[in-house]
Amino acid sequence: MNLSDRIIAFQKLGTVCRDLAINSNHLIFKKIKMENEYFTKENVIQSLISVSHFLTKSKLEEWIKYYDLSLCSESKKVGVFLAGNIPLVGFHDFLCVLILNHKFVAKLSSKDTILFSYLIEQLLIIEPRFKSKIILQSNIFDSDIFICTGSDLTAKHLDFILKSKPRLIRDSKSTVAILDGNETKEHIQLLMKDIFLYFGLGCRSVSKLFIPRFYDIHLIKAFFSENSHLLNHSFYLDNYKYYKSLYSLSNKTFIDFKSSLLLESKELFSPISVVYYEFYDKMTDISMDFNKIQCVVSNNNIFNSIPFGEAQRPSLCDYADNIDTINFLLKN
Repeated sequence: MNLSDRIIAFQKLGTVCRDLAINSNHLIFKKIKMENEYFTKENVIQSLISVSHFLTKSKLEEWIKYYDLSLCSESKKVGVFLAGNIPLVGFHDFLCVLILNHKFVAKLSSKDTILFSYLIEQLLIIEPRFKSKIILQSNIFDSDIFICTGSDLTAKHLDFILKSKPRLIRDSKSTVAILDGNETKEHIQLLMKDIFLYFGLGCRSVSKLFIPRFYDIHLIKAFFSENSHLLNHSFYLDNYKYYKSLYSLSNKTFIDFKSSLLLESKELFSPISVVYYEFYDKMTDISMDFNKIQCVVSNNNIFNSIPFGEAQRPSLCDYADNIDTINFLLKN
């Protein structure tokens, strides 16, 4: 296969994703939910739409043309440890490995086998020549190069085990939003998508708000309340009740917005059903550990921020941990 063949195959897979997102009665949605209760039909559809958005011929060609593919003269085995926190979270790695004609040797997450396997099957129907390039197995340690995504503890463990091999190790990341008090109703509605899509489980999910000292945080209560349907999911409700009880027993001052709890904190990683917030006097005073930040959402030109509503819609060039996966593979 040449590059053009691979691009056309993924373009067609994008059409498969779009068609599946439209066909909401497909039996696969029930199977996916049984495997992972966090993977609701709504969340899976959003993930399929997000993937299909960049699987177009023009976007794929525009993306890959900036790389010197002559550096990739040899097909290597790329071992990929896939996460399963949100649907298809490892799809971009899948695309990067195969678009360079490497072998995708992957350990699927037990939380995301059905959907990922289905798309692999569809890709092989579209382009059977990929069959020799896709290897799914539990032991992938004999690979040449590694891409690993996991918790901080998992990342440290794999970094040590694979210390003699080229590796791209990703640990926990979070996303924050910076408000200035001039946001419109539409801005806040978009921010709610950045917070609540995928139950806040993604590294691109906003887990903390930076707000001006004068800002009345209760002004956004109604927007949070519009997402109270999340309490219909038992696991989300259990988290909500647990942290509400924990904070009450610990005499912590928190705000109950009925869909989630807001807690003033210097920390970045809030648990499910909780959003942290921190006041600031001047935007230039805002401080955070950028080694732990995936995105900053804001209407202001600060910290390379992206607009409200865009956190969960990454483009082909929005690499996890802001490390260019294609460049990593070309150099190794």
